[in-house]
Amino acid sequence: MDRLYRAFAPDSDYKTRLDRDTTSEALARILAKPLALWTATDVNRAMMSRAYMDGGRADPLGARDRVTAWFKQTYPGKVDLSGGARAVGQAFAFPESRRELDETLARRAAGQLLQDHGRHGDTLLAHITEQEAMLLHLATDGGSINPMTGLLEFWEDRDDNDTLGGTSGQSAGASVSDTGDVAGNLHSGDDQAGDDWADGGQDPSAFDGFDTGNPDEDETGWNESWGGGGDDQPSIVSDRESWGRPHIGPPGIGDPDDHGLPGGDGRKSKDYTSVIGAKEEERQAISRRAEEKERDQKIQQLSTQLYQSKAYKESYKQSLRNQKEVVDQAKKAEGEASLKLGDASAQGLGVFLGQTLIGTVARGAAGRLGKGRDALKGIGDAALDAYMPDPTIKTLHEDLQKARDAHSTARQTYQALKEEADRHQSEVDRIQAEIDKLEQ
Repeated sequence: MDRLYRAFAPDSDYKTRLDRDTTSEALARILAKPLALWTATDVNRAMMSRAYMDGGRADPLGARDRVTAWFKQTYPGKVDLSGGARAVGQAFAFPESRRELDETLARRAAGQLLQDHGRHGDTLLAHITEQEAMLLHLATDGGSINPMTGLLEFWEDRDDNDTLGGTSGQSAGASVSDTGDVAGNLHSGDDQAGDDWADGGQDPSAFDGFDTGNPDEDETGWNESWGGGGDDQPSIVSDRESWGRPHIGPPGIGDPDDHGLPGGDGRKSKDYTSVIGAKEEERQAISRRAEEKERDQKIQQLSTQLYQSKAYKESYKQSLRNQKEVVDQAKKAEGEASLKLGDASAQGLGVFLGQTLIGTVARGAAGRLGKGRDALKGIGDAALDAYMPDPTIKTLHEDLQKARDAHSTARQTYQALKEEADRHQSEVDRIQAEIDKLEQ
């Protein structure tokens, strides 16, 4: 399915250098992919592995068998790699050739899948799904207007010589004209990777004149330019001629018999169903990993916030304890000031009462005796003056008021700190609950 919906490999795939051996790790990744999803770069890199070159025990993963299967699949009936022969890693060396081969195989797969589903060309009707419409567009690069319905259709002719399909009258209508070079044009030059690693030491300049390697275009006589005698078969070089390592040239070119991937017996739809399922599982796995990564990052972020909030909470708790001591001291100071003022006031009142009593007795006696009225009146006034607040009592009044103000301020500060500490406690509880939910 990846072959159908993403016809081309990423640009980085076509920038891959093919003039160096493929590592065992890279080969394992390539061999793990279904053959239907192999790109031209993949098959080249597989052929550039030491396991493929040496074969036998040096090829525990079966690279040679997989490459052989790919050539048979891509060029059905045109390539025979039996008897120990193998393909040279020169085919599709140029990036544009690899890209065009991938495009051709994508078109072929799209047309074959539509044919497997019984589509013989159709218009944009209700039973055409969005995915099928994408496949039709991929296979035809557009369409025409049906004169009967006035709707868009996805083919322009049903000439089986120019279409991807099977027997006459059963064509998906996918034109493959103008596909260009795919496996050929292996001219000599600095950009020809074959200069360094073509088996048998053949000079790439001997390949001049080879036109295309399009597996869906018939070019009879291609083998003459490769020294094959014009029999439309790959030229096989013997062990003695190639330093004891038999190989063949690029695969033969011709109109494939079933225009499809391996099978040709209706099993392709099942193959694609399995590929679709595998791709969907892979997509879901990637999505789960992305969600887990996002969740872990969120937990890490919340854990940092939780640590900060707990630190703030502890800081405010310590400030709250300190302020509580300030409040207690202010309250104690207020009580002491109140006691001092009370003692001083009581003492002054006692003096006043004593002086008043003396004055009263004196005035009564003076009245009875009729002596010194003015002098006795002065004694009473002195007693009244004795009760009037003196500077000490006034100062105590001021001290008490200051203590009360300090106590009130301390309590207000304490209340503000308590509210802030409670807010941070709520924030800690909220973050912890969110972390617990994410971890579940």
